[in-house]
Amino acid sequence: MARHVENCVIVKTGQDIAFDTENVIAAVRYGENYYIQYRTDSDAQDAVKIFESYPTVEYAVTDKMISYDDGDYIEGDARTSQDVNGYAHYSWGADAMSLPVYADYTTRTTVGTGEVVVAVLDSGIKAEHELFQGRLKQGYDFVNYDADPRDDQGHGTHVSGIIADCTQGTNVSILPVKVMRINMWGNGIEGYLKDILAGMQYAIAEGADVINLSIGGASSEYEEFCEEIDNAVSQGIVVVAASGNNYSYIGSDNFHPAHKTNIIVTAAVDSNLQDYHSGNSGSNYGPSVDVTAPGVDVKSAFHWVFNDINNKYVMHTGTSMAAPHISAAAAMIKLQYPNYSCAQVENKLKSCAMDLGDPGYDQHYGAGMPILSNLITSLPFLDVSSSDWFYDGLFKVYTKGYMTGKSGNYFMPTDNMKRQDVAVLFYRMSNDFFVEYRDIYNDPRLFTTQPRRRLKTA
Repeated sequence: MARHVENCVIVKTGQDIAFDTENVIAAVRYGENYYIQYRTDSDAQDAVKIFESYPTVEYAVTDKMISYDDGDYIEGDARTSQDVNGYAHYSWGADAMSLPVYADYTTRTTVGTGEVVVAVLDSGIKAEHELFQGRLKQGYDFVNYDADPRDDQGHGTHVSGIIADCTQGTNVSILPVKVMRINMWGNGIEGYLKDILAGMQYAIAEGADVINLSIGGASSEYEEFCEEIDNAVSQGIVVVAASGNNYSYIGSDNFHPAHKTNIIVTAAVDSNLQDYHSGNSGSNYGPSVDVTAPGVDVKSAFHWVFNDINNKYVMHTGTSMAAPHISAAAAMIKLQYPNYSCAQVENKLKSCAMDLGDPGYDQHYGAGMPILSNLITSLPFLDVSSSDWFYDGLFKVYTKGYMTGKSGNYFMPTDNMKRQDVAVLFYRMSNDFFVEYRDIYNDPRLFTTQPRRRLKTA
């Protein structure tokens, strides 16, 4: 029962159930689900009707496929951007949404040692990649039913890499849950309902705080999937879903689970902050879209089974890439506000969003693209007061990601700057790609960080 089998019936129940075994080839149970393979399609359909009459059965349904395609993978170059704490970021979306700035803020202001876990239901992960070191939970493979959720397509690694990239330096971990596999054409991923349902239940049971769903389909026959999503939301889990890539012929309100209104549905924009579309493909739009995020030519970790190179990076396009940017943002909000519900996190993201498209809400961009630095209302430094004459200027350079102070929760505003510090500041203000640091300034000359006050004349 590990791989897809025809005539498979999924039965969710908290109780043991009896069933006629005469027409059954195999039956297994995982958690609350029975998976029962019948000899013929008619046997399976008859069994569904019988199981639906059981008072202890939540649902009974035949297994079905979910397919999902994004754009092509493009070889990524070596360029990165560097944030104020020295972390190199691969996705241009990290800077566009001010995620590194908010990551720094959360690490300085989060009380306690709380951890936020993001479950990624996808094609698995390349755990050996450098972006994931020290960031992964064990995870599980529901395609092969073993404890090694190794990626055999690359999609899950790319999605997880965006989350890891955008939350560097924070206590955000990734729980890889493999529920998808490479399709028969080798150009996308597909998964079966039984695996996705088991993956959802596993993520909930393992204590996920955020679930990223860069998967979905245009069929209305995925209601059981949506029931498991509702179960997650009811338990305080933030669920983020991609709006889909069908653009002109399938609206987000007809794409599952992006049609749901109790989760955070994410559309995609390019680097010009225009909605992603090319011909008939592109970011689905519709009344269910909540926010938008970078999704075009996003660079992240990758794994391809036929070219198993460690620490490989590629660029990829699709709403699959937009959703993990929002999952990363949601995870850091949960670090700040661990008891926030999915709706509260969604409202927080919308409150800091840059309006795009038509003024106000629109179906292509939702509330716009969240800019996480807009959520910072005070500086996290013990030696800086709101009454300081330089406070406003310091606030600006911090929230723009230019300066974060010297060490710990101290900015040390009266300390001097060396020439190398000034050079780094200019680099950050230029928004240029990362240049490897070289210590070439050997003289002792210093620059003061404090502007001189103008003397008043009598």
